Amino acid sequence: MNVGVCEWKFRAMKDRSMNAGAGPNGLIVINRGIVEYAANEEEVCLVIAHEIGHQAANHVAAGQRNKAVGALIGAVLLGALGAAASYGSYNPDLTRTAMESGADIGGAIGRLSFSKEQEREADYLAAVILYRSDVDLDKARGFLVTMARASGRKETGMLDTHPAGPERLAGWDRAVAEIRASNGQLPQRAS
Repeated sequence: MNVGVCEWKFRAMKDRSMNAGAGPNGLIVINRGIVEYAANEEEVCLVIAHEIGHQAANHVAAGQRNKAVGALIGAVLLGALGAAASYGSYNPDLTRTAMESGADIGGAIGRLSFSKEQEREADYLAAVILYRSDVDLDKARGFLVTMARASGRKETGMLDTHPAGPERLAGWDRAVAEIRASNGQLPQRAS
């Protein structure tokens, strides 16, 4: 495991949306909506364990690096196009605008580049954490069903940050079966 931050700071937000997140320096933010939509404590535990999984697997730092690299590549490429478009009557404003747009687009693409895989890994780690904590994995699964119903998405798109509901549920079920079979051991990772 690419061990990242293992000391967490929790922040509860008044926001009633069904959302949570992992931020820099071990920050885990849980919106009020998580508790309001959850049918039981196990479902809340799933959300918290998922965000801890992001922290432990160093996804926050990796996402920031991917965003920075994407922004740099986008700025260079669109900046060069902007300079070429103003060839003969060089326009620094056009070049600067193109670079800024490229940085924004490239940063967004860089951030998305691994996010679905990171979500799958965070779900897996959440299942391990819950299993080792004696939290009922079947009851916790209910929150994934609630999120799937709320999103209404059936297929994962290229620009999605999370796997769609059916894919996410299938991944959770595979992870739970594997974790139960291995008595909570993490699988060996390729070097």
